Amino acid sequence: MRLLLNILIVGLVAFTVTHTVDAATIYLNPFGGGEAYGNLSDTGLGSTDPVVVASQLINVFLRLLGAITVILMLYGGWIWIWAKGNQEEITRAKDIIRGSIIGLLVILSSFGVMQFVFYYLTKITNAVV
Repeated sequence: MRLLLNILIVGLVAFTVTHTVDAATIYLNPFGGGEAYGNLSDTGLGSTDPVVVASQLINVFLRLLGAITVILMLYGGWIWIWAKGNQEEITRAKDIIRGSIIGLLVILSSFGVMQFVFYYLTKITNAVV
């Protein structure tokens, strides 16, 4: 179990590595005077609506949780297969599978709520998702 947790942590870190941004040197004059270099369009950030960005981030997070749920289901099935009639292991496997199914239902319901909320937020703000 500890090995699985370590693999999960390493995987999460590997998929969520962010790149650093050297934003301070773009606008601040190192020689003082309060002058800035360029304008906001020089950052390359674009003009994406914050509602769209939040929706995309939540989508990625929920998909990651869905992948973890599938991995837990497979792990529970693996334990069940290798239980060899041991009732304690079978019960443990059933609990893992039951918990992952409940987790999947929670993830799907939160996805539905998120879609509903962001649908009305985009109608209010006229954003394009």
